[in-house]
Amino acid sequence: MMIGLGLATAGLTNSPEHAQVTTLPVSIGTISVASWVGISGTEELALLKRLLPGGSATELAVNAWNGGVPVADSLILLAPTLAWVVVAIALASRLFRWEPRR
Repeated sequence: MMIGLGLATAGLTNSPEHAQVTTLPVSIGTISVASWVGISGTEELALLKRLLPGGSATELAVNAWNGGVPVADSLILLAPTLAWVVVAIALASRLFRWEPRR
């Protein structure tokens, strides 16, 4: 997901130096969601936390770390995670432009 979103934001910038600044909001947003889910869990606002980018993946990691979660509950969390991967790839394929060296 992050590679796809990084490629998508790189297509919006005019230099590699600016790409770092362009990807910063995406990175900070995903890290914030992952921290929010990792610290507070998903007892409250479960649907919102699972639908935000990185939320379901973090819950999967927490469930794997703690153990004792049925496989069916974990399979449900794969849907939003894979949906964000598909969105990232679609954005990258639409926005990223390769400029060959001269």
